[in-house]
Amino acid sequence: MVVFPKIEVFPRYAVSYLRVSTPKQTEESKAGIKRQEQAWDNWLAAHPEYKPWTEKFQDLGVSGRGDNRRKGALAQFVIKAERGEFPPNTCLVVESTSRLTKDVPKEGLRLIIQLFDMGFEVAICDWGGQILTEQGTTTWMQLSGAFAMANMEVEEKRSRIIGYHDEKLERFKNGDFSVHFKSRKHKNQKCFYPCWLDFDEETQSFSFNKHSEWVRLIFEWAPHVGATEISKRLYAMGYRSLRNRKKGISKDFVVNTLNNRTALGEFQPMQTKK
Repeated sequence: MVVFPKIEVFPRYAVSYLRVSTPKQTEESKAGIKRQEQAWDNWLAAHPEYKPWTEKFQDLGVSGRGDNRRKGALAQFVIKAERGEFPPNTCLVVESTSRLTKDVPKEGLRLIIQLFDMGFEVAICDWGGQILTEQGTTTWMQLSGAFAMANMEVEEKRSRIIGYHDEKLERFKNGDFSVHFKSRKHKNQKCFYPCWLDFDEETQSFSFNKHSEWVRLIFEWAPHVGATEISKRLYAMGYRSLRNRKKGISKDFVVNTLNNRTALGEFQPMQTKK
């Protein structure tokens, strides 16, 4: 009887990569991440021959225009791949080509070629989850067209944003401040102007409100005493926190007020956390 040598069959692995561009999209309630995670789960269910790689590669709040390829999780994935840390024929799974890159098509194709040269496969969930290899006759046409569309969408969005800001600036120059400033509907509403001012949309003008008095005192006392002493004085005079009437105006708020350049009349737009 001929005994054939036992051939060890190694499992095939799949690696998930997901990306969202803005910090707001990283919140659990946002559909972008959930949609990508669901696409990953569906792909695994349809391809039971692949085992999920335990390490996750996620770029949350990272641009697809080069940042993820240069310094994000995708870049780390490529570095590990170059080191040979993944088994042969590992498949990189993404929801769509735009998750990989929104840069010019040449850069997207360069990334795919690099993956193929290292022996990887690529699966795009939006394309029915098909597994792409460099031998595919239509692979390059599909990828080139998809990368071109993703880049075009970015350029169109960028053009719209630039046009919006140009129009907004022109309205500012013509004295229409309501394009950006709105009247405060309630006392704790966040606006693009400090708490000691009110804005009237009808007259397009600002006016001081009752809070301006303690702001004036802060600047009057600042050359002589510290923020803690100012906070104590304001509390003794009956001034309280805008958000909690049981508490006084904190020393941190005093410092922030003194450092706030809006007190000089400069326009300081609100910014989201990065």
